Amino acid sequence: MQKMKQNTLNQKANSTKKKANIEAEIIDLLSKEEYFRRSRLINHFKAKGYSKSKIERALVTLKESKKISKGKGLEDFKKYGIDETAENASYFLLKKTTVLKKHIEEVTSLLKSNDSQDRKDAISELSLYKSKYNINKVELKAIIDAFTDESNKTEELDKNSIGVLVNIVSNCILADGIEPDRETRLVEWLKRLLEDYHQKYKSESLRRNILHLLGNYKESVVIDQL
Repeated sequence: MQKMKQNTLNQKANSTKKKANIEAEIIDLLSKEEYFRRSRLINHFKAKGYSKSKIERALVTLKESKKISKGKGLEDFKKYGIDETAENASYFLLKKTTVLKKHIEEVTSLLKSNDSQDRKDAISELSLYKSKYNINKVELKAIIDAFTDESNKTEELDKNSIGVLVNIVSNCILADGIEPDRETRLVEWLKRLLEDYHQKYKSESLRRNILHLLGNYKESVVIDQL
């Protein structure tokens, strides 16, 4: 009787340990990949020997404990920068990722402020997050829109802010491979910056980043600068 009781206790302990293991593994997976499609995530853990019911229970537990979030529908996909057209698909993200995305959205909105200091602060904060957060296509569009509108808000920014801003855009496009929706507006903005370079900015790293971006779009002005 005592042996049976001990076996039961061991089984419960092993079950608890396995549950903790799969939850930790899900968190670890979402820490490495920003988002994961539900069906792909389930297949990933089934291949590791977990049953579908155990995986789904772990997902429910993590969602209820606010450790992960679920994105579903085209509006969520666009908001989170997920390239998905199937509206009935669903994705999981770490909760802290969705909170950070919300904060980035608030920061990018400051780029349209009429206060130049707000814009400088927003650029500095985006630069800080860029090292640990991948700006998505929607957020890149918001950044480009803010500085390529008719008011041309970059005119009031200092050399350092302009350099940081162009560096962020350059990393998104050239390093991360994001194709911006506002290509024509972006190119015209970069050309204006290049025209102002000798009079206002005089930063070789800024000039280099501008030329690399213009070269990406096969602009002839790059040859003229050689």
